[in-house]
Amino acid sequence: MLINYHERTRLLQEFPNIKLSYVKTIHKKVSSANLFLAIPKGKKYFAWFRHFKKFSVCFFLEYDNRKRRIKSIFMKNCCFSENLCIQKGTILYGTIVEINSQSFYFIEDIYFHAGYDLKMKNHFQKLQIIQKILQKQLKQVKIHHSDIVFGLPIITNQRMNIEKKLNDIPYNIYCIQHRYLKNNNTYFNE
Repeated sequence: MLINYHERTRLLQEFPNIKLSYVKTIHKKVSSANLFLAIPKGKKYFAWFRHFKKFSVCFFLEYDNRKRRIKSIFMKNCCFSENLCIQKGTILYGTIVEINSQSFYFIEDIYFHAGYDLKMKNHFQKLQIIQKILQKQLKQVKIHHSDIVFGLPIITNQRMNIEKKLNDIPYNIYCIQHRYLKNNNTYFNE
C-alpha cells in the first residue's frame, strides 16, 4: 500500500509530539550507570503501529537527528497483533540494519503502547513493556523476503559483558549507550 502526499501530511499531523531523550557523548564509561546497550549503526526510525485505511499497519518514519524532523515515511510488513494499533497506536524508536539482505529493526525505546503515553515510565518499566510486546504482540518471523524482523540490541547490566559480545554480532555498532534503569532523562553515548 503506497501513501500519497496528502496521506503523508495527515500522518505527520497525527504523529504525537515526541520528545527524544537527551543524549550526551562521553569518552569513558559512566561508573554509576546500570544499563548498557550496544546501539547499532544506521538510520533512526520510529516504528508506528496504527490503523490506516481500515488496515492495521506498521509505518516507519525516518528521523533526521540534525534537523529534528521526520525525513520520510514508508510501510513494511511484519507479523504483529492488532492490539498494538489501539487509539494512537504503538510507537517504538530504533535502528534499521540490513544483514544478508534481510531488514532488522532494533528497538531502542518505546513512547506509546496501545495508545498509552509512556513518557512517565522509567527504563525498567519500558523494558518490561517491550519484553511483553516481543513475547505476545510482535512475532520475530518473516513470511516474505521484504518483511522486517524486530528485536533488541545487546543489553546488559554490566559494562564489561558488552565488550565480549561485540565480536560475535554481524553488524556495526554506533556506540555503547549508558542508561539508568530507574531514570528516564539522559543517555550517555560512549
